Amino acid sequence: MRMRTIDIEVGIKLRQIRKHLGLGLKDVELLSDGEFTIVAVGSYERGNRSIPLNKFIELCKVYKIPPHTVLKHERMTCQIMCEDTYV
Repeated sequence: MRMRTIDIEVGIKLRQIRKHLGLGLKDVELLSDGEFTIVAVGSYERGNRSIPLNKFIELCKVYKIPPHTVLKHERMTCQIMCEDTYV
């Protein structure tokens, strides 16, 4: 199964934010009242699993950051536009 670039880039950014906040994976699970398990967050961060939009927004709430800040990256925006263009 091929991992999409956007999943990997979003995952890297989510991991950077989590670590910047000084949170471990278990902390995220506790702060989210179990909505985000250690396994799920790890999978999102590695890009092994696509994070659904509603979960992405909820995770941003746990991190207390606006969702657009995760996506605010020139290369990522270009990649999204290129991958999602239909012919």
